[in-house]
Amino acid sequence: FFLEILFPLKLSFCVEIDNLYQVEVDLRLLESSSEESAYRFALNESLIRVTGNIDINNNDSLDVIFNNPIRYVLQQQKISDSILSVTLDGVAIEKILDEIGISIWDSDRPLTIIWIAIDRGLGDREIVGAEEIEITLVDGTKSPGRNFQLQELFLQEGYRLGIPIMFPLLDIEDLQNIDFID
Repeated sequence: FFLEILFPLKLSFCVEIDNLYQVEVDLRLLESSSEESAYRFALNESLIRVTGNIDINNNDSLDVIFNNPIRYVLQQQKISDSILSVTLDGVAIEKILDEIGISIWDSDRPLTIIWIAIDRGLGDREIVGAEEIEITLVDGTKSPGRNFQLQELFLQEGYRLGIPIMFPLLDIEDLQNIDFID
């Protein structure tokens, strides 16, 4: 928000999110490994993605409306022993949300650039850039960058919320317009 005021974007880039109703469920993380529990989790995650509201699942009326999540399952596929891919009926879910007056985000979402400045002390400061997710070593092999885990957390949460996220390129234009203090 702050950077948008300093450097207003001239163009708005949108990305179409096509997997709003497909959720990979890690069965190891559920209280119960039953299919119904997996379907409930998938439905809850999809509701977050399409509404943009992380508290949507605390809505008691939705618990009543979506009390039988299997009704909305179009397909399921076991990816591994512990991962189940669940595809839900987006048309039916959106129809219900529309009928009860809950706003739905369009599948075209604005691309969000995350600027992170890290001060590790003793003059070790940096702005996290897109290139750092993976670095190429001298022998040509790939290795996670210094801030890989931090970037992965942001990317995973963005994916969970259905928000496309990227980090700045830190090219010449970026570095001329912003520095660590900004």
